[in-house]
Amino acid sequence: MRKLNIAIIGLGNIGCYLFKYLNDNRRILAEKNNCLPIVTYISARNKNKKRNLKFKKKQWLNNYLDSTKKNNVDLIIELIGGAEGPAK
Repeated sequence: MRKLNIAIIGLGNIGCYLFKYLNDNRRILAEKNNCLPIVTYISARNKNKKRNLKFKKKQWLNNYLDSTKKNNVDLIIELIGGAEGPAK
């Protein structure tokens, strides 16, 4: 089965929900799509913000642009809010 390495940029309400959904439903998604989704990297404005997520330290990117330079990322999901700044 093929692995799909995902980077989630932006961990607000939607980003946190997506992270949990992908991790909790990994087997179901793999069966339906013949592709195992793995959240390889995550990034947000504030690393120390209280979130209900459990992730490994090596998953965190201090600079969201580093996700574009990683060879092992197949899909980047940008969920940064606002009309200005990085989202623009």
